[in-house]
Amino acid sequence: MDATIFFVWSITAVFAIAIGIFLNGTAVLARESKEQLSREQELTAALGDALEGQRNLQKLMLHELKRPISAISSMAQASNGEDIDSLKRNWARLKKLSRQADGYLQSIGAFDEINALLDAPDLSPLSVDAFACDIATKWGVTVDLCSNAKNNRILADELLMDIAIGNLIENARKFGKNPENTTLCIDIADEYVAFDVIDDGLGIPVAEQEKVFGKFYKMGNSSENALKGCGLGLYLVRRVALAHGGQACVKDQTPSTLRIAIPFRHEA
Repeated sequence: MDATIFFVWSITAVFAIAIGIFLNGTAVLARESKEQLSREQELTAALGDALEGQRNLQKLMLHELKRPISAISSMAQASNGEDIDSLKRNWARLKKLSRQADGYLQSIGAFDEINALLDAPDLSPLSVDAFACDIATKWGVTVDLCSNAKNNRILADELLMDIAIGNLIENARKFGKNPENTTLCIDIADEYVAFDVIDDGLGIPVAEQEKVFGKFYKMGNSSENALKGCGLGLYLVRRVALAHGGQACVKDQTPSTLRIAIPFRHEA
């Protein structure tokens, strides 16, 4: 009798263990399937973003390069019946448009190279004082290094930081009233070293202060600003900030001030 009971309980235990193993295996498979599905969804979303970015780039290039090409075509057709003065004016305009188009294409090419650097920034201690001096010399701008920012260091990729500050300076010179009034102010803001580029332009309206950091975004649709940039300058500034654990934003509209802030390094 005891053997029979033992046998029955043994069979029950085996079945219970088998069911437990089956249920546990099913749970593991379900979890792995869910994780795999999540990864596939992330990859699909990333691929969709990449394709959308490529389509936007194609549209932008077609739109931006249409003006100089149309101008060249119009000048070629009208050149036979024009006097010398008109031809000279058209020739000067053509050279200006060609330079703008060339600068635009160079910006697109540089973007691909910088984008690769952002995936693996070379972070090392960087002296704020030395970097400020280098920016003043390289870009020919007035640098106001506040006393509390001196003798600080940031953990940064110097090349990427130079690109970011350079983009802010070029942006200020393009849209400011007088390029010579562009200045760089370096100060401490909370736990960050803040680099503020200031110009005497109209500033960025509140409604567009976040949009200007978007990829390929260009403020306004006027033909006057059509070839002033490819809509990647401020986008890269924010990418550089994020790669350093920092932030980029429009600090003020009057005076027009754009900021990139990088965590400063506490010395032992």
